[in-house]
Amino acid sequence: MDNNVVLWTGVGLGVLALLLGGIFLYHTLTYPFKPLDIDGVKIAEIPKEAVIEFKKAGKGSELKQLKKEGFLLYFDGIAEGAPGMGSVMYNQAEQDAREQLSRYLNSVVTNFQQRAQGVLQNTTTGTDNDKVISVTNNVFKNVSSNFAKTIQTGAEVVAKYYVMKAGRIEYHSVLVYNPKTAFSLLQQQSYLIEQLGEQGKEFYENLNKVLEEAFKNTPIK
Repeated sequence: MDNNVVLWTGVGLGVLALLLGGIFLYHTLTYPFKPLDIDGVKIAEIPKEAVIEFKKAGKGSELKQLKKEGFLLYFDGIAEGAPGMGSVMYNQAEQDAREQLSRYLNSVVTNFQQRAQGVLQNTTTGTDNDKVISVTNNVFKNVSSNFAKTIQTGAEVVAKYYVMKAGRIEYHSVLVYNPKTAFSLLQQQSYLIEQLGEQGKEFYENLNKVLEEAFKNTPIK
């Protein structure tokens, strides 16, 4: 009796293993996507039939850290063309990706401005309110005005691939954006923030948190 139990338990486990293996194999064979990775760091999933023509090497450690912190943002630009037009089409695809980035950053700037106003109001509760208001307004104005001008310096193309379609080719340029470039804008205002003493330190820390929330709360691909 005990031997029969052991036997049928073994058979059952074997059948279960075969079933799970079959499901995994079926999923692998039928899943229409494959990973796009840079130095072993997965950026996105792309069509299984995609042909990767370029991957930027030496970005692994930076991308891994951004992904760990939740700041890894990518934009997949697309342009359609005929065979032999890769150079032109990849440039157009990159422009499409940068336009996507621009729209994304506009939403982040709006979010940043709204949240920073709340930080500004909370900072003006000291004894020297006029000075606090003056300094914080200047900081806010400087950061906001430079935001759109300098924020795209953190973007670069890390991969290019194409997908064959019926009678055409779909070219893709994958742009990765490092939002940490935005945080340097606050560092540039440190000479103003220092005038606020302890309130300045608190203001600086809170505004950094505002930037983090602005990026992390915006939908990420």
